[in-house]
Amino acid sequence: MKQITIITKDYHGLTADIASAIAHLAKRLRDADLHIRSMRVVQHHGDWGTIAVSADPIEKARDLVKDELFSTTPAV
Repeated sequence: MKQITIITKDYHGLTADIASAIAHLAKRLRDADLHIRSMRVVQHHGDWGTIAVSADPIEKARDLVKDELFSTTPAV
């Protein structure tokens, strides 16, 4: 299984409201008809945050967030 890691400056309020940031990303993936396997905030500090996402198909998820994408990694 592969996952993508999104690192971004204050992803839709990540630093202020983690639940809302995750909900916003989940809605984007759902609206694109993707199956979300897992999604978690890896870290956040100040106005930067990192969200790890595993979804099917991962290629479509990658394309959806390509402007915010930090890396694609195999899930551990």
